[in-house]
Amino acid sequence: MAKDLALAEAKDKNFVFSPFSIQLALSLVANGAKGATLKQFLTFLEADNVDQLNAVATNFLKSLITKTGGPTLSFVGGVWVDKSLPLNPKFKAIAENAYNAIAADNVDFQNKMKAKEVVDEMNTRVEKDSNGLINSILDEDDLNADTRLLLVNTLYFKTSWRKPFDRSCTHDLTFYLLDGSCVEVPFMSSIKTQFISTFDDYKVLRLPYQNRRHTDSSAPSMYIILPHERDGLSSLADRILKPDEWLQISKVQHKSFIEVNEEGTEAGASIRFDYPLGGFIEPPHQVDFVADHPFMFIIRDDSSGMILFMGQVSNPLL
Repeated sequence: MAKDLALAEAKDKNFVFSPFSIQLALSLVANGAKGATLKQFLTFLEADNVDQLNAVATNFLKSLITKTGGPTLSFVGGVWVDKSLPLNPKFKAIAENAYNAIAADNVDFQNKMKAKEVVDEMNTRVEKDSNGLINSILDEDDLNADTRLLLVNTLYFKTSWRKPFDRSCTHDLTFYLLDGSCVEVPFMSSIKTQFISTFDDYKVLRLPYQNRRHTDSSAPSMYIILPHERDGLSSLADRILKPDEWLQISKVQHKSFIEVNEEGTEAGASIRFDYPLGGFIEPPHQVDFVADHPFMFIIRDDSSGMILFMGQVSNPLL
């Protein structure tokens, strides 16, 4: 999924999405699937059964959202089933208890007024829970006579860097675009020792977020993955991201937003990527990390390995 987005949908654009948010949405939908469809879900999500999916969701949401002294993070969702279909009480309980759903109810999607109420309720909740970063996820036209199931979730993340950047060190420098042109944009700078790992075609900078817990490994981090070549973003995505088998779902609507500044990061997403990012060391020699051309980024909970957000920056001015 990540590879398809990077190489096709957002090849020359900025984009961000939340694998965590999408994984939980698919995991919940899997609870209502049977037979070959369920097998597809389990294969795609790399799980043996739905109980495993539900346990992962419950444990991760509980551990991440209840952390103290760490990031501000909230996650809520909702699921609505057309009244023509029975809502299994077990599915309702799982949605509310394991996936933090604010609602798991039947609704008459054929009734435009009832459908509008659902749209208004979810958009209001999405805007509130994303701290205004995402003001809507649904339009009235998204629901029609063929709608049978609607599932929405929202993830909000805000925290500060463990080592904040000095605003006085932020200066305009040249950023080289994929088409060969360039733009002048503000660059955050730091001469502090950082966590960097270098590879044949790229290098990775790890920027830990603030954490007042006992170990640094329990804090989320942002990883900036910078190709050595200025036009190396496509080949980087092709090399790093594994191809996935697609599941057929009628429509997926996913919105994300991220803001990074000298103090930290604020991000929101409404709706598994395995990469060996561990083993970072503070190198004994100086390594310059200048992100002056398109790069990928990941926000990862280092204690669990869960990818909260990932994306790419092709033009910082967009």
